[in-house]
Amino acid sequence: AKLGVLHAGFIDGLATSCMNSSVLKSFRHPSVLAKAAWGFAILRSGNKPLMFALAGRIMVPSIMCKCSSQDLTMVLWAFAIQGMLYPQLMDILVNYAIDIMPIFTAQHVATTTWSLAALRFYRTDVMDCMAQHMLSQDLLSGMTVMDVANILWGYASLGIKNLPLVKKLGAQVLQPNMLQGLDFESFGDIVWSLVMLGAKEPYLMNQLADHSLTLQGPLGLQVASNIFWAYKTFGILRKDMIKQLSSLVPLEQELPGASA
Repeated sequence: AKLGVLHAGFIDGLATSCMNSSVLKSFRHPSVLAKAAWGFAILRSGNKPLMFALAGRIMVPSIMCKCSSQDLTMVLWAFAIQGMLYPQLMDILVNYAIDIMPIFTAQHVATTTWSLAALRFYRTDVMDCMAQHMLSQDLLSGMTVMDVANILWGYASLGIKNLPLVKKLGAQVLQPNMLQGLDFESFGDIVWSLVMLGAKEPYLMNQLADHSLTLQGPLGLQVASNIFWAYKTFGILRKDMIKQLSSLVPLEQELPGASA
């Protein structure tokens, strides 16, 4: 998977081998199962029977109790990136995540938030637990802009509002080292999420707009539309940003909000 080798026959052969009961039972450690799930997801196998077989093995109590936060988030991501919802597995993983939340890193929180939102798996208890963990621990300094964008997008997509968390994440984005990592996709996710969460932050929005003027294209139509929609919805007029970003969209059609 790390080599990016996509050979359908080879992948199918591996999948068939992994679903063999004797081979599956030889996977006794959660890290092995997590890496297998991650690998097949990276290879875009789309093999639901295989993924569900791995899930069944992961849910064995003697294996689940050994899961690290890294193992847990790798499994969640593997199912989410393939759009495979397995409610029983999700409930078990989420319950375990709550138990081991104190050892979650910033990246683990971001990956878990994104994965649950991508699967539309609604559990306010774990979302509240992660929010409390972020607010009470010094996690933000270890976050990237993408982590912040994924977290905001996750809460917004699930319709779970936590304004203290939004403000703290917004303040973190404004740190110089964070802004340097901003790209169009993260920019779009952040401002879209702010609107969906009802968190109008004019200073943050203007700082993001200022920095966007330094970004290079191309810029996708959907991302540009989300950005323009967010600023128009909040009544924040940035004609300089609209002009600059419109010029980076490789399409001749007029963008929604481009004439605002």
